[in-house]
Amino acid sequence: MHSGELVCTKCIVGGRFSDTVWERVPQEYQQKYRAADWLLFFAVIAAGLWLMQSGVWTNTGWQLGNYIDTVIQLGITLAWVIAGMIFLLASIRLAPLSSWLFARWMRRHPGELKDAMEALASGKHVPRSKGFVLKQRIIQAAKRTRFSWLHFTAMGCSAAAIPLYFLIRGTVSLAGSYASWIAGIIELVAIVATVFAAIVAAGYYCKKGAESKQQRYLIELLSWLYVIMLPLVFFTYSLSVIASVNFIDELPSDYAMPLLAVHVGGTIATHAISILLNAFVLFKGKPDFDARHEQSQPRTGGEIALRVASSVVLLIFIGILLALIGLGLLIIVLDAAMAIAILSSNAILFGVALPVSFTILKLARRRPARYNQPYNTLLRIAIVVMAINAVPLVGTLAWTNPSVEAQFAASFGADWQSKISPAEFGRMRQVPFSFFDMVHGFDIPSNAKFTIEYCRDSPRYVRAPNGTILSNGTTKFTSIVDTFVFDAYLPQWLGFGDGDPQKLPVLIYTHGIGMSFGTENANWTSQYLANQGYLVCDLEYGFVRMRTYNDAGVANTSRSGRNGYDFPDTIAHVGNFTKYLEANAAYYHADMSAVYFAGRSFGGWMAPVCAYGYNMSFFGTNFSSAMTVRGCIPYYGALGVAAGG
Repeated sequence: MHSGELVCTKCIVGGRFSDTVWERVPQEYQQKYRAADWLLFFAVIAAGLWLMQSGVWTNTGWQLGNYIDTVIQLGITLAWVIAGMIFLLASIRLAPLSSWLFARWMRRHPGELKDAMEALASGKHVPRSKGFVLKQRIIQAAKRTRFSWLHFTAMGCSAAAIPLYFLIRGTVSLAGSYASWIAGIIELVAIVATVFAAIVAAGYYCKKGAESKQQRYLIELLSWLYVIMLPLVFFTYSLSVIASVNFIDELPSDYAMPLLAVHVGGTIATHAISILLNAFVLFKGKPDFDARHEQSQPRTGGEIALRVASSVVLLIFIGILLALIGLGLLIIVLDAAMAIAILSSNAILFGVALPVSFTILKLARRRPARYNQPYNTLLRIAIVVMAINAVPLVGTLAWTNPSVEAQFAASFGADWQSKISPAEFGRMRQVPFSFFDMVHGFDIPSNAKFTIEYCRDSPRYVRAPNGTILSNGTTKFTSIVDTFVFDAYLPQWLGFGDGDPQKLPVLIYTHGIGMSFGTENANWTSQYLANQGYLVCDLEYGFVRMRTYNDAGVANTSRSGRNGYDFPDTIAHVGNFTKYLEANAAYYHADMSAVYFAGRSFGGWMAPVCAYGYNMSFFGTNFSSAMTVRGCIPYYGALGVAAGG
């Protein structure tokens, strides 16, 4: 192409020149419009992610009373999501826009390239493009300084991150503070800068040869150690918290402290490795900016076996990378991803996607960079995966936080923060999001009582193991008596039954059916809210499912087996709880004139039903007569439950 020859596609370099003339073409024209390919790539990724997110936000929820509308709405949502996925997949194999732009330029300037080639051959070529000249100056300046600015940034931020970790994690009041926000930025910059520093080191300090063997081995070792440590940093803290509350049987509380120790050790180790890597490159390393990393063909049996083994590992990691696309979409799009909420997109981004991408790009074979090889496709897939998992992080900063701020200003006035008392404002976070808190968590001092009985009841839908109906719902099956319990959370400055007359607004939290039971499924959220000056109560209320009662007269009475009730029963249980709380208001510091309901999923349906219907005649005297509901906070609640039967 553009050489007057008839050549095969494999001999076309960069989509525009044959390999016989490539070396005679000035770099200015080899690279002309190349940035357009990457701009188009990122634009298509952004469009795909926008389409998927738009599909999610257009879904109005599960209309259980109108299945036709639900199916139509689900179809619209899926259409948006599928369109977004098509865009993402298309971004991996886009046609080179730069080649089209270059061909268009050639038609408009037919003699310029020929003149430039002749000038290059005579040693008189002077680049005309200001953009190319600027880029070359930046590259040459970076090489002259040996990318010292990058290595100093990575080393400095990593060195600062270690004492900041102990300072902020050791001071409860610094959680959510500006100090935490700054520490998070420093740590994020340290990670990103270290990864790019490792890439630079691999490119210019790891030339294969006897003279640089020791240097290459040390840089490769430190780079791999850093990448291997990232999952230990981004997963172990969340797992230690889960273990501390015995949330899953496979992760008992005995594992909590060891996991936390691994997290702390991994955090220190990653920053220490970064310091060592960048210090070595800065002060001991010898770069070779003219090195070409052409991979030779294996010759011996050992080299062939090593190549086969690396290819197998490469295929495994490519499979993991492709699976991460689906997992990232699941977390972004589906409510079902709550089940794996501990595997947040941010943890997957830094703890899995980044190490996996690094491994793939290290193992993938690269032929000369001037050819369009599968290596570039793998690079694009890695970028797509990381872009998908970066959506929640970027979206939180770019959309969620500003949107919440705007809604508060619209509802309470632009000066809404000035209306909060200094004591209450002092308990609030100074910043809504901190990367440091996201990675390392923050201590939430606990002041709670668990599994407190508030009422008893018998189910009405019961069957025997063989399917025989023992109770069809018209009456209560009194052979089973369930005790219903709740968890109560108070702020640190009050005690249960301590005689202090202070009263607190009450937040009643109703769980979703996806949770195995009402209590202990939102411990840290509930305690955090309580520490802001609330009495928070998580309660179980029974499930609308058939109950099994075996031949030996034993029912499933575990916390997860509170089945056999209907919707009025579950509402009645919540009502009974409000009466219990009224009778024990002094003990729990409950202000019954300031009650709020909250819940998610099915609990997001329960919360508004109770909040808006508690004083209606339909519920009779079910709820406390002393209660006044001031607000309701439903999270993605099910809609049309009653109409859906």
